[in-house]
Amino acid sequence: MQKSKFNINEQESSKDNNEDEQDQKSSDTEILDSESPGYEPIFQEFSDNSASDCKNSELSTDDSNSVLSTSTQNESNQDSENENANIQLPPGFPEALRLLEIKSHSNMTNNMYREIIEAFSEQHVSLYRATNKLASLVSIDPVWIDCCVKSCCAFTGNLKNLQECPTCGEKRYKSNSNDQIGRKKMAYFPLKDRFVIQYQNSSRSLELQYRNNYTTSQEYLQYRSYGDVFDGGRYQELVEEGHFMDYRDIALIASLDGYNIFKQKTDDCWIILFINANIPPENRVKRNNLLIGALIPGPSAPGDLNSFLYPVIEELKELEHGIRCHDGYTNQDFILHCSVVSWSGDTPALAKLMCTTGHNSYQGCRYCDLRGIWENHVYFPIKPPKGKTGVAYNPNNLPKRTHQDYLNKIIKWKSAKNNRDKERIETATGMYWMDYIIKYIIIL
Repeated sequence: MQKSKFNINEQESSKDNNEDEQDQKSSDTEILDSESPGYEPIFQEFSDNSASDCKNSELSTDDSNSVLSTSTQNESNQDSENENANIQLPPGFPEALRLLEIKSHSNMTNNMYREIIEAFSEQHVSLYRATNKLASLVSIDPVWIDCCVKSCCAFTGNLKNLQECPTCGEKRYKSNSNDQIGRKKMAYFPLKDRFVIQYQNSSRSLELQYRNNYTTSQEYLQYRSYGDVFDGGRYQELVEEGHFMDYRDIALIASLDGYNIFKQKTDDCWIILFINANIPPENRVKRNNLLIGALIPGPSAPGDLNSFLYPVIEELKELEHGIRCHDGYTNQDFILHCSVVSWSGDTPALAKLMCTTGHNSYQGCRYCDLRGIWENHVYFPIKPPKGKTGVAYNPNNLPKRTHQDYLNKIIKWKSAKNNRDKERIETATGMYWMDYIIKYIIIL
């Protein structure tokens, strides 16, 4: 596999000032101002042409720029290596792309971008043209996946051929169109393209060796102090299982959380986020290093979370198996492997992720089988209060949940004869199960 090179010899068609201003005005309608709510355009109802329009405008939003900001930064860093990369940009575009990089990690508004480019560049490259140029240079495109208009499920896996939601019965496609256009879509951003791009940059490739440098240091091997995620037991288990054999293999930390894009809290949107643990701790959680995996639209929290996770899990399986990559630092091809060290989130998010009934149920703890007691609300005492029956627990030896016990309870749930029996099992075990999660449960 050869290092990818861009050979761009484009001639921009001449436009008069009026046409350029018209392009800018039209682009401003597609580009979010930094003061606008974060991801609103991604979750709008789709018109006949908006699916293709969003593909272009997605790269122009301030929050979506954060998805590409690492790639944008790599692109600007490679300006100093243009002789090696053989990149030739039309006049005005190097300055526009550099300014777009600054905009991606600052609070620069669209109007500010336009004023700066008009003051310091003779070409006046509009924000719309700059983002389109970036999209042509960097092969990062969102994958749009149909989902229920009420956020019940995404049409993936066993649901991909359904015409209506199996939960609420809402139609999947618009009825006023001859084409099959989904009424609502989630945005999924593949990870592997971004990893390939990052490793092609020599300075980024060197930075991504932090995990190897940390785990091969004398302090790590001798003292075993807790200074990073690599000191934890889960990482050690993965190493023993054969993960992270190459010094360039990437350790990922996954996160799931919901957020409201309006102050009125009318839409509950969810985000799947990845942190690259190969980056040093002081940099890994900065905005331009965070990796958005998927954006799940509202108006409600995802009902069947596993259907929304389906494309993410499929890619994680592919990354764990390995993808071809080029190391810009050593100028060598290699097979890149990525593994998830942990999933994190708040209590409701983790309950959805683990298919548990949540912290308000009698079996609400995700770590142990401590059973709660009802006293105006469910709580979890070590020993039952006076007048209440229950089990007394040793706080130093709580009945912890195990992976095998988790699987056994799922099998028990699956074997239930009717919904009433399933509800009893959910109450007794604090767990539920979906028909298409079982083959992904090992990876989660």
